[in-house]
Amino acid sequence: MKLNIIATMLLASTGMIMTGCGSDSGSSGSSTPPSQTTPEETVTPANGVERLIITDASHLALADADIRILSAAQWSNNVTSISDNNTVDHSLFVQYDRLPVINDFSSAREYTTDHLGVSGSVHLAPGIYYILVRKHSETAIVPFIIHPTNTNKELSINVPLTCNNAECETIHPVNEAIIGTLSGQVLAQGQPLANAQVSLSGGAATNGAFVTALTDAKGYFSLAFNVSDELGDTLKNATLMISAPGYISLTKQVAVTSSISGGSQFTLIPNTEATTSIWQETFEEDSATRDEWENASTVEETKWSLLQKNHKIINKDVNRLVTLAPDDSSNGKLPDPAQGNYAYWYGNGVAGSFLNKEASLLTEEGQPVETRLNGGTSAQAYYGTLTSPVIDLSTTQKPISLSFKTWWEIESVNPSSRGYDAMDVEVSVNGGEFKKLARLNPLSDPQTDYNRWSIPFSNFGFNLAPQFAQQEAISLDEYAGQSKVKIRFKFDTVDQYYNAYRGWIIDDIVIQNQPGTFPLYSNNEEVDDEVSMFVAKAAKALMQLASSSRWIENPPERTQ
Repeated sequence: MKLNIIATMLLASTGMIMTGCGSDSGSSGSSTPPSQTTPEETVTPANGVERLIITDASHLALADADIRILSAAQWSNNVTSISDNNTVDHSLFVQYDRLPVINDFSSAREYTTDHLGVSGSVHLAPGIYYILVRKHSETAIVPFIIHPTNTNKELSINVPLTCNNAECETIHPVNEAIIGTLSGQVLAQGQPLANAQVSLSGGAATNGAFVTALTDAKGYFSLAFNVSDELGDTLKNATLMISAPGYISLTKQVAVTSSISGGSQFTLIPNTEATTSIWQETFEEDSATRDEWENASTVEETKWSLLQKNHKIINKDVNRLVTLAPDDSSNGKLPDPAQGNYAYWYGNGVAGSFLNKEASLLTEEGQPVETRLNGGTSAQAYYGTLTSPVIDLSTTQKPISLSFKTWWEIESVNPSSRGYDAMDVEVSVNGGEFKKLARLNPLSDPQTDYNRWSIPFSNFGFNLAPQFAQQEAISLDEYAGQSKVKIRFKFDTVDQYYNAYRGWIIDDIVIQNQPGTFPLYSNNEEVDDEVSMFVAKAAKALMQLASSSRWIENPPERTQ
């Protein structure tokens, strides 16, 4: 290992780091606390942070939590290292071999969060720090870094503690997950860029992005993640993806750790090359093919249907069967289409979710079962399909891929490989059987003590509000040159449990001559090397990793 030069430079910038500074004599496990000094900083330094927002592993605000902050300069045992892999950015997150212990924070100034989990007046300059968070006698210690390019006075800190409910009556440590936050700013031509899409992906291991965000008017974003530690090796080479219409997408390999990263800036470059579509569907009234889509469902009420702008559809079971994510301000209303006036939605227009007919649940004694916040139990399992008209790809050449605007909200109990609420993209050639091309469900397997029955998993992440995003391109290389191709979108509840979420919306479907990078559903050894060697090798590796062993066609039966 080599000393992280960037970390060393940041340590040098912490001479004015915070109020309540101690000396450098503190060390991990030391019985003698660092000597206390008089607080001096009362103004937030340039490029510094003034307010911290503390949340638990399920993104719930940690109200009335006590926190203490230790700078890396104060803790003499600080060791920050990087590997010899020059293709991966190890400077974005703190890379560490050990953490301070509680005694190391004994002389640090103590703060308390308010009812929103916010602690103000911390006055932190750019640098590396460690934060101790204590609530109900449980503690977590997390490293964080404020990069010198920071312009945001707020920093979100997602810590490895988990509340048992919304009131956080009890709380426990989370020991088997990688939990943290990446926040920063996206710029274009020196100005903040709003509505840029920012994601972290572990590739096939996480089945694409495991957390996504959109930048606000100031270009700021925050990605709060919770991923099983079984994916730790994968996240050492994760992919940061940033994109926006009209700009060249940015991808960067980064080493993600259980830590907080704030203040990085990323610049997108305008795309001056015209992008043409091979095939497109907008679902608007002027679309020549909108009426050629075929809709099929195993039940009458819950199905694929056109969603019109200014609709009044709202999930009627919010706060009865399910809850919204902490950052969701929609009151349960479905969004308007991503563009234009129409999109397709899989759900029940009366219920405002994909709950079909709610089951009448009785105990063995024949008494009604308490159903409040049970996620919604339907009378049966069901699925629906939306099938495109014939698409002619006979004159196309590789690379070729499918993308679309997507929005989804499903259960968080088990939406992954052995799970439910399956969202599949399928393909058929020459009228043949449909084959699964890709599955959108996450494989991040977040860890929490919170009862998952009533909390969602969305296309933005675990217990995060769904928003429209551009689906990572799905390769159609295998079908280039085919004249009779059909694409099918299939939503399958698989069983009757946890079905009161808002389902899946798709809009603005497009096929382009762009490489597909989203993990494919099934293994495919046949990768044509006519495409560039790099793309071919990457695609083949991706397909092999994304083998069908990740997915279980018949998950075990569940009971509540």
